[in-house]
Amino acid sequence: LNFTYFNINGITTKKESLIKYLLDKNIDIMFLNETNFNEENEEHKKWCIDRSLYIVDYEMYRSDKKDLLKGGNAILIKPNIKHEIIPIQSEKDSILKNVIAIRIFSKLHNYVFINIYIRPKCENEKGEKMDYRLIRSKLSNELNYLFKRGESVIIAGDFNSKHNNWNHWNGGDYTKKPNTNGTALKIYLNNNKDIKLATPKTFTFEPSAKNYKKSIIDLALHKNIVLEDPKTSKEIKSDHRLVSTVIRLRENDIIELENIK
Repeated sequence: LNFTYFNINGITTKKESLIKYLLDKNIDIMFLNETNFNEENEEHKKWCIDRSLYIVDYEMYRSDKKDLLKGGNAILIKPNIKHEIIPIQSEKDSILKNVIAIRIFSKLHNYVFINIYIRPKCENEKGEKMDYRLIRSKLSNELNYLFKRGESVIIAGDFNSKHNNWNHWNGGDYTKKPNTNGTALKIYLNNNKDIKLATPKTFTFEPSAKNYKKSIIDLALHKNIVLEDPKTSKEIKSDHRLVSTVIRLRENDIIELENIK
């Protein structure tokens, strides 16, 4: 399966370049963060009603933002790949925003793909900054809940989690200092050895502000899934880079396909 995850930083003006990327690269499934669709915006609602505004040759599943901040996730998947949406319970003041989960059916196993987003600063519903211990506890509980949605699971998206364990230096001008999200995620990985972290070898975020440094914050966590080393590219305009990989199915397994009329 050709898989890409990407913080698109607003989708409405980038439809043509997005379609070109999907078709040129033969992408099977794609995660988008920061679509910036607002569920109350009439123009954005048309993307649900008017089929011409959908991405051609793909099914689109959305979880739109509910406030004025950037946000909103989407999953694009080829419609001939047999799949279903998995309902996800969201707890109060959740760390993981706009979670969308999808199950892909195969002959021998099922594969669960989960799109998540974490804000740079975790706040409660009142807009108050969360304590580090609360962030660590919530992140652990929410990730554990998601990994229980299936046997073979991949969770990917913009984690806004910086840590020198995955911000490879390699002579680049990358941030070295961990942030709160990064420290919490590193501890989670230390405590869950069966869950692996996949990152590209180059930065995924290139901020326009000069006082911020490049960093690797678009990540993939996976359990019982084999994937090739992720690579970054810049075919679509954003302050983030596309991250692409290939998911290797288990031995003798094959994805179930549906007849599309």
